[in-house]
Amino acid sequence: MVQIVEVQTLDGTVENVEFPSDMSAEEIEEVLRREFPSQDSLAAPPDLPLALPEVDRTLSCYVGEVPRALGRGATNIVESIATGLSNILPEEEEQQARQAIARYADDFREPLLPKEGYEDTLVTRLSEGLGSVAPFAAAPLLGGPFALPLAFGAGVAAQSGEAVQRAVQSGATEEESDKAGQLGIVPVLLTRWCSV
Repeated sequence: MVQIVEVQTLDGTVENVEFPSDMSAEEIEEVLRREFPSQDSLAAPPDLPLALPEVDRTLSCYVGEVPRALGRGATNIVESIATGLSNILPEEEEQQARQAIARYADDFREPLLPKEGYEDTLVTRLSEGLGSVAPFAAAPLLGGPFALPLAFGAGVAAQSGEAVQRAVQSGATEEESDKAGQLGIVPVLLTRWCSV
């Protein structure tokens, strides 16, 4: 009996390599590294199945995912708004504020994480999207005559915050992150100006 391991070659093709069934995963890995020296990783490690198990999704689990996804979406946009607003703070306080905002958002988001197998479903994505609209939908209730400026300000802050978050994730310096936050408001301002 043999074991078959998939290995991706440098040209992108996948080859099936056969090994005796009594060879350990470490021995197989050693042979593969010797035979394919420029290979950094295997297409599928020998100790893992080649296919992921199928997740049994049910209507009741989908229904349970909706409130969590709404909460994640709202948390994400509130984090972006708060990060955008932190740009107006002095340099030293801005960094501390961003770290505190990210920490609180992560803590709040953790119990709202989706169940395994529901991470990228249509229901989850749509619910997260609806949740991200919550602060803007709440603006008329909280703002009265200031509803439109409040929603617009939240949009500008969210866009700026998202730009800062992307810059930080890509390893930008503090100066580059600030610049990204400033440039992040441009699309919102152009959209508003063009719609007048």
